[in-house]
Amino acid sequence: MVADYARTERLLPQWRNKRVVKALRKMHPEAVHLEDLATRSPAPVMRALLADLTARYGSPADYLRTQGMADDELPELRRILIEPR
Repeated sequence: MVADYARTERLLPQWRNKRVVKALRKMHPEAVHLEDLATRSPAPVMRALLADLTARYGSPADYLRTQGMADDELPELRRILIEPR
């Protein structure tokens, strides 16, 4: 999962990044690190997020449950977001 997240950065086309950054800059002109937030996906960030969710909620799935996701929705979310190898 972390490797897939990190790979995303290399797969985002420049035309997409420019369009997204331009739209976000209009909405948030004061944002300091907007380009990095919208166009980068460093592995350490995902590792830290997953570790934080595990420490605070028990697991990323448990976090989703606290936000209202039902147990029967989790397999579908996995299917949509995680492409089998």
